Amino acid sequence: ENAQDDRQLREMTAAPKFRRALVTDGRSAVGQATASALAAAGATVYVGIPDAWKPFPGDEKVRKDHKVVPLNVADERSVRNLAADIGGKIDILVNTSDHIRPGGLLDQHGVSTIRDAIENTCIGFVHLAQAFGPAMRFRGADGVNSAAAWVNILSIYALANWAVFGAYSAAQAAHIGNRAMVRPSAVMRPSDVASRSSRSASAASSAMGGGASNQGN
Repeated sequence: ENAQDDRQLREMTAAPKFRRALVTDGRSAVGQATASALAAAGATVYVGIPDAWKPFPGDEKVRKDHKVVPLNVADERSVRNLAADIGGKIDILVNTSDHIRPGGLLDQHGVSTIRDAIENTCIGFVHLAQAFGPAMRFRGADGVNSAAAWVNILSIYALANWAVFGAYSAAQAAHIGNRAMVRPSAVMRPSDVASRSSRSASAASSAMGGGASNQGN
């Protein structure tokens, strides 16, 4: 247990203990579980909540256990305002933002559904990367509490389109290419900030009463 507190080991790992983490969307079950796991591992957790005036399941627990901050990843101003407040002290960023709506290409009337999905995944990711990425990159060697990790949570249906959620799956597939821009082999490598994607079936499947699986990348 105490080995995790070793200064040299902490500089070479992304252990959450003593670090400050941002979970971008605390409305979802995935976001809330992520925040709880980070807090249990010893991190100080900031949880983004879009439209904070709207109640949601788990609202009271999120506000009691974590530091709630206003964040709508689809809104560039919202992301930049939060980055101006806490961007310089975030060590771990977990992007859990999502927009799950049923329907395939031929089921939609217009492009509003897929546009909303893209804005909350692909475009939201760009907003986060531009606002938080530079500070995290420059703090990659900032001692024992350096910026350590960027994690994106994607649906497993980004890899195999599910017709029931066809538009959503397409937006998730586009997001795969987006996240490659912050992989260590690209812009984050000089900073030693780890970048990972986790693909989960839990989000869309839970909406249909299905199971969940995870695949790290």
